[in-house]
Amino acid sequence: MGTPLRDVILSANSSCQVQGGDEAANLACRVTCINQGPGWTGGYCDDKQICHCTFGESV
Repeated sequence: MGTPLRDVILSANSSCQVQGGDEAANLACRVTCINQGPGWTGGYCDDKQICHCTFGESV
């Protein structure tokens, strides 16, 4: 059973706001994005702490 879209969006929105600095935030974002399913290859946090997921390309 898949994860409800609402939960994925909330998780991605808050993943860049974890404690531990930029490396921890980027890792949390990347894992959140990859866990969305096949084709999602990672993600990164921008300077406004927003997680951007990548699909079909590696970062």
